[in-house]
Amino acid sequence: MWFSKTHTFALFTLAVYLTKAVAEQTVDYITIRDTLATIGIPLEEGKKYAVEEHWPAGKQCRLGSSHVRLVVGSVVRKRARGVEEKWDFVGQTWEINSDSSRSLVPSADGPPIMLTERDDWKAIGVQKGPSPYVGKGVVRSNLTPTFLRTLSQRYVREHPTYKFAINDSRSYVKDLWEQIKA
Repeated sequence: MWFSKTHTFALFTLAVYLTKAVAEQTVDYITIRDTLATIGIPLEEGKKYAVEEHWPAGKQCRLGSSHVRLVVGSVVRKRARGVEEKWDFVGQTWEINSDSSRSLVPSADGPPIMLTERDDWKAIGVQKGPSPYVGKGVVRSNLTPTFLRTLSQRYVREHPTYKFAINDSRSYVKDLWEQIKA
């Protein structure tokens, strides 16, 4: 009887420990941590980071490529379920798409660009095959969503039409990254 109670208590303690260890990091945090680890960058609380997120190519993208958006955010500790804290990555997404719905007459240059930003980025989750994420790195510490919006709006003014070969989601992400990297 004594062995059974001790054994049960030990198994219960181990289960609680393992549950807590796994619960201390969100899926978003793990996704960004693992992506940036591939380029040798460890996550630190308070720093801001960027990764590319690739989606299957739609009709707007070059044949054989994918749609790309930039995820920019920072590592934080979040209180969840009472007193438990978790490491999390809170990010925004920035992307451009062609917006043929805004133009009644097709342009020879291509459709106008539509800028999209979202404040509620969530990791795609476990995927079969290659990861849809590509690590970019650390971004400037003073970067704000307002400044990112200004850079993005300037890009759209300077590149008003969506062109597969020279002005698409990839070229936008590349340009934005060059301006915000630390």
